[in-house]
Order: sequence, then C-alpha cells, then structure tokens
Amino acid sequence: MKSVFAVTKNVKKFLAGVDNLMRRQKTIPGMMLVFGEPGTGKTRTALWWKVQNGNGENRIPYVRATRVMTPRALLEQILYELGETPMWKTSQILQQIKEHLLSNPRPIVVDEVDYLCRDGFVEVLRDIHDLTDVPIIMIGMAEADKKLMRFRHLYDRISVIVPFKLLDLEDVKSLSSQMLDVALEEDLLKYIVEKSRGKLRRIVTMFYKAERIAKASKAKKVSLKIFQGGSDE
Repeated sequence: MKSVFAVTKNVKKFLAGVDNLMRRQKTIPGMMLVFGEPGTGKTRTALWWKVQNGNGENRIPYVRATRVMTPRALLEQILYELGETPMWKTSQILQQIKEHLLSNPRPIVVDEVDYLCRDGFVEVLRDIHDLTDVPIIMIGMAEADKKLMRFRHLYDRISVIVPFKLLDLEDVKSLSSQMLDVALEEDLLKYIVEKSRGKLRRIVTMFYKAERIAKASKAKKVSLKIFQGGSDE
C-alpha cells in the first residue's frame, strides 16, 4: 500500500473544523464535537492529526474514556499525557492541569466522550476549558450530540460540530487512489461500498485483499470478478 492513512470528505471536515477552532476569537468558546457511526474513521483521524501537530513537550494529550472511568481517572490521564505526575487530591490534579496548560497551551482530545455523559461527569471538561481556554476536541458515537445536549452549560461551549458520515463511492475512489499501488475497476469499487456499508475499517480490509490478489495474479487492475476469485483472462 502507498499509505495507511488517506483523506476523505470526513477528514477534510475535521481539519476545517480544527482550523476554525484554533483561529476563533477569544470571545468564542473552544469546544468541538466530532460524532458519527463506528468505523467511519473518527479515532483514526484524531490520532493522525495529533501526531502531525504535536510531539515531545508539545504533544497533544489524547485520552480515551471508558465505561468505568471516574472523574479523577480522567484528570489523571490528561495530566499523564501532559507529562506530569498527579498529586494526591483531585482538586490538586485539576490545578496542575490548569497551571500546565496556562504556561504551555495546547488542545486536548477526548475520545469515547459518550462514557462521560453520566451524572454530570462530562462537566469536568467544561471546567478545564473555562480554567485554561484551551480547545477541547470531543469524539463520540452517532448519538453523542443528543447526549451532550442534556448538559446545557457544556453544550453552549461547543462552537464546532463535525458529523462523520458513512463513506460513499466518491470516498472509496479517492481512498483507493491514495492508498493502493493497484487500480480497482468501477464494479469492484461499487461492490466495496455496498459490502462495507460505508465503514472505513471494512473498506481498508477489502483494499488489503485486493492488493494481495493483484500481486498473486500479477493483475494491473482488479475487477470484481478477480476479487471474487475468478479471472478476466
């Protein structure tokens, strides 16, 4: 494969959203929500962006929430990502995060934010935002926007919303040209869209299969017939 990461319409929307977030005026709140069906590339995109835009002392904190996570655990993970060791009290950890981000501002990415939508837990992110004014990018599932609407004070601080859509034929064509060393026929591209149901993970899996078949059969192009085990010859 040429690349393990390629740009789709979703990725372009994500990058435009982040750019708006970073360029916002001081009076505009700095929280962003990315949400959509599983398998559409949300986490993949966020991790790629994180690596491209921060490293070493300026690395961008990325935290994946879990069902059993507590507010303290969330704060600890953010602080670890900032390169510091948490103190004893939860209030002290929040103060550590505040001081660190005021001296070295950078965005925070919180994945699986749906897990924080219980008992006001997600409001911890609002506290961090209000204390530091750093951008906070939240990533969630298809209903994450509706779940977050229950927390009005936090939701009002979301200035950028990026819905990730299921991938279509245009996306798959673009991905194949960016990722593959072999060309795919139109009938195979349409088949991949149908069978993957627009899920990036499934599309990439079928791309790998198509490339293996191309190498084995020495085909310059892979058609649906070749992909399914036949031959055009």
